[in-house]
Amino acid sequence: EVLENSLELIGETIEVSRIYYYQLNHKNDDDNDAYEVLNWAIDGVETSFEAFKKIPGKDVLEIVSLMKGKSYFYGFTENLSAGAAKTILQNKSIKSSLIFPIKVNETNFGYLCIEDVFKQREFSKDDISFIKTICDNLSTAIEKLNNLEKLNLAFEEKNNILESIGDAFFAVSKNWNINYFNKVAEGLFKINKKDVINKNIWGNLFDNDETIFYPQFKIALDTNNAVHFEAYHEKQDIWMEVSVYPSESGLSIYLKDITDRINYVKAIEKQNQNLKEISWMQSHVVRAPLARLMGLINIKDIIYEDEMTEAEFYNLIMKSANELDDVIKEITNKTQIDN
Repeated sequence: EVLENSLELIGETIEVSRIYYYQLNHKNDDDNDAYEVLNWAIDGVETSFEAFKKIPGKDVLEIVSLMKGKSYFYGFTENLSAGAAKTILQNKSIKSSLIFPIKVNETNFGYLCIEDVFKQREFSKDDISFIKTICDNLSTAIEKLNNLEKLNLAFEEKNNILESIGDAFFAVSKNWNINYFNKVAEGLFKINKKDVINKNIWGNLFDNDETIFYPQFKIALDTNNAVHFEAYHEKQDIWMEVSVYPSESGLSIYLKDITDRINYVKAIEKQNQNLKEISWMQSHVVRAPLARLMGLINIKDIIYEDEMTEAEFYNLIMKSANELDDVIKEITNKTQIDN
């Protein structure tokens, strides 16, 4: 729209026949051709030249060489030396022309071609100064647009990265307001992004009176140093591994659900404790009924004669055997790992 308005403004102000804007293909370094993007003409002047929708790169270089160190080209077609530039202008019935480069970051980005097909037009210094001002403004506008496109692309790439990582991620301002919240974070906190963006994390993601996350986040914010810790999130009933990175705008926070790992470690620790208890039971508890059994067997004949009947004797053996069986069952139970 800006280009269209600029072409119309130039054409009507300095009263020329026709104007074209050609642009180089900056997305392909191997393509040096210039492509017609827009045109403007007064009534009755032809603008459709299929053969010149694209100007080959070698011809573009020849046209640029006509500037001879100036910031633009101005001349009559009949005065040009034979070559591609003169052929193009003659085939388009151009009597006189002005060609200005549109520069972006000090590099030729496109070309504005002002043409008169009726006469060998003498362009005044005011005409040239006016067109140069328009071209400078176009250069600035295109440069800003390119920078905005690059910024949007970088922002989109960053978003894609943050959405594709396996960690939950959110960013907060120094006032604790959430300004980014990825999909994994939505699943971790069981909350929709739209319900937390621009809201405070305290009371939304974490309790107002919680005493674990806030002190760690505050340390990162106050010291400008990264903080890493593990903590239990009571509301979600999960363990989290948390990495907090400070920046000028606030904090970037990455979280992983490590509940399975914590539970596994606790199960291993419990099993280790059970093994210690088993070791102690084997050394002490098992030996008592076993020693009684062995002692009773060794003195069986003496006991029968002096102290008890055979039935009483076997009752003692069964009692010791049952005690040993109970101990073995307890040991077996302690070897089981809780799921």
